[in-house]
Amino acid sequence: MDYEKICNFIKELRVEKKWSQEKLASLLYVNTSTINRWENGKRYPNLDDLYKLSGIFNISISELVAGEKISENNNSRIQDSVYKYIKNIIKQMSKFKFFLILFIILFVVVTIALFCIYFFENYKSIRVYNVSGSSENYTINNGILVLTKNKIYLQVGDIEPKPKEITLIILNNDENKIVYQGDYENIISDSYGYNAILSYNDFVNQKQNMIVKIENEEILLKFTEDFVNDKIINVKDENIGEKIQKNQDDLIIKDKFICDEHNYCYLEKNGSYITYNLGILNVSEKSNIIYTYDIINSFLYYSDFNTNKKCNLKIENENSIVPIEGDCDDAQNLFNQFKQNYLDVYINK
Repeated sequence: MDYEKICNFIKELRVEKKWSQEKLASLLYVNTSTINRWENGKRYPNLDDLYKLSGIFNISISELVAGEKISENNNSRIQDSVYKYIKNIIKQMSKFKFFLILFIILFVVVTIALFCIYFFENYKSIRVYNVSGSSENYTINNGILVLTKNKIYLQVGDIEPKPKEITLIILNNDENKIVYQGDYENIISDSYGYNAILSYNDFVNQKQNMIVKIENEEILLKFTEDFVNDKIINVKDENIGEKIQKNQDDLIIKDKFICDEHNYCYLEKNGSYITYNLGILNVSEKSNIIYTYDIINSFLYYSDFNTNKKCNLKIENENSIVPIEGDCDDAQNLFNQFKQNYLDVYINK
């Protein structure tokens, strides 16, 4: 195509109409500089511009594309110019389509690659552990450790009896490293680096142990995983109250209880009064002994009003009963008796 010829033809048509560049620009709703670039061959009108010019100058688009008016002598040449113009437009559109598809493919590939990198960097990158431990004279409960790939947070938990201070020791490759000394109630935090108190990978792979030292007594901490971000899509969980009520029918053998519309269940047997509601089994024996068992969190509270004996227990499993506070010398027998008389009778296994 002879674009220079098209541009000269536009100038000829404008001059023939005795219009200034400003006049033509106002009719086309473009800047005067656009008309100037057309006529100087620095820019070429697109198909939409040619359509508007054909209306303004009252000539066909074929004549504009050919750069001359149709006559008997040039008709075939004009048709050939139109054919070449259409072919050129199709070619340009094909290139545009190719580059558009290529751009979309690259965009999708890059997006997937970034997502994969983000996913593998963050999958299982946050872990929460419950912390506990015991020795001959001390018991540790309700501690929490939060591990991320950037930082850690540790609170040792409740220690009974309460110490004045503790020393936290990391045991790695049989080498002791003191990382903290002070009040046990403080929250210990640290970022990963050369002197970090914990190695994320070593801890997850169980290659690193932690010891709390109180005076001359060492307590090896036990870490129980409570949470890890291993879900692609997070779904809102039920709150505890809803979950307990939903599972209540599964927990209680209800034909042995009388339950009201609020799922408060009770039973009187052999002088003892037994109730159940929201995951709490409460037993008041006629001998002034009371058991309160938190089924969801596995805590047993025992009180004997005849001897003023009290004992609070954490039930990790049937063979691992951890005293929390009180007179709990016979903790295992106390739990076994409660299990035989009440848990095995009223709670589904």
